Amino acid sequence: MVHQGRHTPRHWEKLSTIGAITSAGQFLQNTKTGAIRGEDVILVFHHLLRHASEDLVVVLDNASIHRAKVVQAFVARQERLSLVYLPPYAPE
Repeated sequence: MVHQGRHTPRHWEKLSTIGAITSAGQFLQNTKTGAIRGEDVILVFHHLLRHASEDLVVVLDNASIHRAKVVQAFVARQERLSLVYLPPYAPE
């Protein structure tokens, strides 16, 4: 497709982002091409654990990737990391 002399792609490159906000207000974010996989979630958890000296509580939505077996197995081996899931639907 050409518009005013420029090529417009027919398909957009998919970008996915995973991020965290600390209780001190620090924002950590990772963007990658393609979909986020369990291994990507684990890499973010590794990063958080490496940069925080205190226990971590990570609040997640109910995306299936957050409940993946590989993610759950990793979290089960961590003493300083626990997960809390938001309710699937909470209009209030």
